[in-house]
Amino acid sequence: MTEAQTMLHRSREKKGETTSFTAWLIKCIAQAVSEDKRVQAYRKGKHLFVFEDVDVAFVMDRASDSGEMVANAIMRKADEKSLETIHQEIRIAQQEKPVHGTSVGESEEARLAGRLQSLPGFVRRLGVWWYGRNPELRKRAQGTVGITSVGNILGTSSSMWGCPIATGMFPLMFGISGIARKPGIVGDQILARDYLSMSIMFDHYAVDGAEAARFLKRLGELFTCAYGIDRLD
Repeated sequence: MTEAQTMLHRSREKKGETTSFTAWLIKCIAQAVSEDKRVQAYRKGKHLFVFEDVDVAFVMDRASDSGEMVANAIMRKADEKSLETIHQEIRIAQQEKPVHGTSVGESEEARLAGRLQSLPGFVRRLGVWWYGRNPELRKRAQGTVGITSVGNILGTSSSMWGCPIATGMFPLMFGISGIARKPGIVGDQILARDYLSMSIMFDHYAVDGAEAARFLKRLGELFTCAYGIDRLD
């Protein structure tokens, strides 16, 4: 994360505004998924549903009357948007009135899950079973890629570390931790470098290990080269 952190800092000095680190993570993940959309495929029986849109579900901080709260959100077609567009849409969504589930830019699309939670238990269990067997509905209600994060709580620290285990109903799920500064090898030197810890869950019924490894390699390249941030300058 060293190059990305440096470029984001330069952009903040130039523009006087901090670009959301979450927005940049979404941009990199969406780009990697767009190059191999099978990693976000939903399975129904023997069939795979590979959607063209990369809809990234994530959590964001939002101010409310009772203080700061965490809200769910979905960035639709994230692979088609610039980093600055993603950043601006997140900032706008953070100012909206809190509701059950927010689809960034499409606030009505992702509220089905919130309504489901208010139903009686037996109806909810039946609904979850039916919901799990409907890839199109799942894509509409929750997106195709999930991100959960404790990074905004841990922050940048060399003494505190934690990494959420990625689980859930997404075919591709990321658990994002905080950024820690550790020694790393750069050329022939040992220098202080920024590292982001994360866990990643794949649906092994949709992708095999080799395909998952190629996806991770590509994602690592995007992270390392600070993909997308140069467009802000």
